[in-house]
Amino acid sequence: MNKQLDLTWVDPRFDALQRHDESGPGTGLSRAIASRLGIDVSLVRVVFVLLALSSGLGAALYLWGTALTPNSSGARPIDSTFPGFRDWSPRTQKVAVVVSSLALVFLLANLTPLPWGAGVIILLLLWMGAHGKLSRFKPNTVASRPAVAASDEDLVAQWRREMAAAIGPHTMAEPLPVVDLYIPAEPRAARVPAERPKSAWLVSLAIMAAGIAAGFGTLVAAGVVIVGAGAAMATVALLTLVYALAVRSRRIPRLLILLLAATMVPAGWLATQAASTAAVVASEVPAGSVIAHRVVADERTIVITEADLEGISQIRLDVVASDVTVELPGRPRSVIDSQRMSNVTYSPTTTDRPTLDVELVLNATASDVEVKYP
Repeated sequence: MNKQLDLTWVDPRFDALQRHDESGPGTGLSRAIASRLGIDVSLVRVVFVLLALSSGLGAALYLWGTALTPNSSGARPIDSTFPGFRDWSPRTQKVAVVVSSLALVFLLANLTPLPWGAGVIILLLLWMGAHGKLSRFKPNTVASRPAVAASDEDLVAQWRREMAAAIGPHTMAEPLPVVDLYIPAEPRAARVPAERPKSAWLVSLAIMAAGIAAGFGTLVAAGVVIVGAGAAMATVALLTLVYALAVRSRRIPRLLILLLAATMVPAGWLATQAASTAAVVASEVPAGSVIAHRVVADERTIVITEADLEGISQIRLDVVASDVTVELPGRPRSVIDSQRMSNVTYSPTTTDRPTLDVELVLNATASDVEVKYP
């Protein structure tokens, strides 16, 4: 049976961490962490908020922390939401946590005021403080230990005094337990491994077929590739979640789940690119002295005539994951292009004198762009 992943992967002090029910909107994770570390719960909440403002890093940590921490009844949310998770190997579970957290950070990067680097710095400072790196020059206030203790009871009492002196003015979350070292511990009952659910391949194929049908239908209706891709992903994700909650005897194969997770990152990136299209005035109309066109996940031909260039000094083209052909009435005065994983061609390629008093600025990302002019 594989080891159950918990927050001791992050810090050994979180061993047997347990959330208690709260009347507020939270899940009890902040209070559980504060109680275990012996600090004020407001400090833990402030740290989560600051990390959440750093590209959503705190949101990913809070969601996974809640999912992996049992409540007062001993049940973990991840076990009821996704029962097959506990059957994965520890390495696979950790990879799932890291990849999903990075995907969430990538999706929320443009929506938060702080960059992800600020969250990394906060986590680094917390780690240094927890391991005493920030208090290296703090004077040692622990009393010196006598050479020989009179008895075992005196040795235990001496150890308790040293622990209290090391803690200083802070109060411990719970009193130290009294353990009789001479009484053998009761043996733990052997855990019977649960039968592993079988993979539901036929259901997975049906879910994928439903997602493809939903994406194709949305593409035909809306005519936008990114909208169709979003509809397909949403359909597959919703059906997968419903099946995982409704059927416990069969499980969705890991291949489908990994495929869905792998497509979330590029689809989310395209969605953020498409969301910024409206801010660029998607642009079939000149604005001021600049004509701006932005194309995301589409195939399009942009035709600019001499009449469109009246009073225009610059043509700006932003192309993301698209196949675009641009037809100009003549050669621009100058061309500035920025290509990232793209193929940009100019036709014809001769170096004739420019015929247009405009500047062409082209930014292409993962696209195929052809600029034509007579």
